[in-house]
Amino acid sequence: MELSNLTKWEKTAGGGGVLLLVASFLPWYGFGGLIGWSSGFLAWGGILAGVAGAGVLIAPKLGGKEISTASLARPQLAVVLSGIGTALIILRFLTTLQFFSFGIFAGLAGAALAAYGSFQAMREAGLELPVDEIRERFTQPSSASGPEETGSPKAETGEQ
Repeated sequence: MELSNLTKWEKTAGGGGVLLLVASFLPWYGFGGLIGWSSGFLAWGGILAGVAGAGVLIAPKLGGKEISTASLARPQLAVVLSGIGTALIILRFLTTLQFFSFGIFAGLAGAALAAYGSFQAMREAGLELPVDEIRERFTQPSSASGPEETGSPKAETGEQ
């Protein structure tokens, strides 16, 4: 495991992922000492997505397996995952506006670092998020309007 293989932005994203993982075991709320994993989907979903985003970015350079998708390069996938993680943790923060403990702030900082480091690593690689391409996929009318009508079931089986 050679950390010198990582760029400064990959180190930033990796550090954010580690901070997020550590923060997930700290108390996020003062009442009952709820940790991140016990704070609902927005918390644990954000933790998983944020750590996965950082992991996707740095794992291949640390001897791990190369991750590939059909339409996104590794840094782009890292930005998407860590961005989703950050958004989920922000939503968790906004939906409970009281009794915060230090863990949620550390988790939010870690998720933001992972997202920012991933974004800068993507830019450093000369890539952009294919926002227009994604928008077109979701706004195009579907070419398949459903199953074609071939007649009544009785006509197909020869019944009258």
